[in-house]
Amino acid sequence: MAKIISSLVKQIKPSTTLAIAKKAMAMKAAGINVISLSAGEPDFGYTR
Repeated sequence: MAKIISSLVKQIKPSTTLAIAKKAMAMKAAGINVISLSAGEPDFGYTR
């Protein structure tokens, strides 16, 4: 049974959303002005 689960886990691809968020964080760290809308909900500074 463990071998079946293991082979299924190997097929999981990395999250594109998290990859984009990571790139945005690296760009911010490099001093680039970035607004990341990749993960979570954007905070536009207003309330309903």
